[in-house]
Amino acid sequence: MKLFDVQLPLEDGKYHNKFSMLCTEPTYRIEKDIISDWAKNFQDKDGKFVNEFQTTFHSSFWELYLNKAFHEMGFSIDFDPKHYAPDFILNGEDGFNVEAVVSNIKANGNPESSRTYEHLLKNLMEFSSDEEFSSIIDEAIVRHSNSIQSKLIKYIGHSENGKIKKGYRDLSWVDETKPFVIALASYDQIEYGKESFYSMLALLYGIYFSPENYRYELKESIKKPGTDSDIKLGIFKDESFSDISAVIFTCNLTLGKLTSLAISQGMPSPKSSILIKLLDEYIGEDFIRSIPIEVTPTTPESLFDGLYIFHNPKAKIKLSSEKFLQSKIMEITSDFSSFTFSEGRLTPIRARMTELRPLKEIFMREAELQYNRHLYEENIANEEKYFQNFIEMEKKKSNEMVTKFYLEHFKPKHKRNKTGRNDPCPCNSGIKYKKCCYFLT
Repeated sequence: MKLFDVQLPLEDGKYHNKFSMLCTEPTYRIEKDIISDWAKNFQDKDGKFVNEFQTTFHSSFWELYLNKAFHEMGFSIDFDPKHYAPDFILNGEDGFNVEAVVSNIKANGNPESSRTYEHLLKNLMEFSSDEEFSSIIDEAIVRHSNSIQSKLIKYIGHSENGKIKKGYRDLSWVDETKPFVIALASYDQIEYGKESFYSMLALLYGIYFSPENYRYELKESIKKPGTDSDIKLGIFKDESFSDISAVIFTCNLTLGKLTSLAISQGMPSPKSSILIKLLDEYIGEDFIRSIPIEVTPTTPESLFDGLYIFHNPKAKIKLSSEKFLQSKIMEITSDFSSFTFSEGRLTPIRARMTELRPLKEIFMREAELQYNRHLYEENIANEEKYFQNFIEMEKKKSNEMVTKFYLEHFKPKHKRNKTGRNDPCPCNSGIKYKKCCYFLT
């Protein structure tokens, strides 16, 4: 597929801004090659894929990632053009049926184009309160709840105006004895990258994190942001969701992910990528800490970093495959009172920061402290002051460097004092300049 076969310069307003960045910014050349590699062997079933990739981007980007991920896991994908649904049919004894979906920003929500540098810097900061946490997680829960229910209906069928509308599982080529999995990627708000696994943990199992208390709490529902409507949590407790074997989820599929993969492969980049990862080790009953890790060829980011599989304890058909273990994908199980991370897997990503290299060290130091406030509380105030002073110092240093560069390359010539026509002539003749040397100059 010719994903990037477009005429430059790009027509204003026609293309998604992330597609435009990939096409026009030289620093994304390698990232563009990575996406093109993901598209290998991918079959466009309806002939609309390339246009959707260029204009709406996220859903197509997610499908290309899944295509690459399933191939890397070792699954055989059915891409018979006649088999138009579900989105992925994975063959073999451990195969399963997959419907892919993305949660987008609500119709009246702040668009990604309104994201500022301050939003990016927040990736360095742990949630400061339960209120701040809920403002992001609750919005995500609402968006994900809608996405999951819409895909479940498409798979199992539903009644519409008194008529039964069959689902994808009734199609002749679909084996309904295989597990059904919903693969969901989050792009539901400007700060979607900070959701980590928390939004899905609450929605599916009813287990809700409290940053203030630094513990997980059981919760039955939340209020839909801006309304008095209740949104149910722990939906996997409900038998009506038992046709869903599991949910594959990520909130980390970004252009920054592509940059991390490029750096991991040893490709040159003016940017650095920092992952804040949650350690699965303990001191007493608490996590030790979340640690910032710079992505390098020796500390690479895997294709599967930031990808989670949430299993449904009440699923009619369980999902299981050794391929998940071999790929080290994080699998999460629950009994609705607690949850378990599978051992020996890629540790969860709390957030990602992709920025120019000179700021790497201070960003990593700040992230280390901010994501471990429960351990370093007494140091936080001093460090926050240090961080602000450092940023101001870097700005001043940058201005001084620009000034020095300007003076070295565009040094102004020394100007001689201008002599007025009625002033004494500079030749010291004692005659006015206009009657002496004026006409010789």
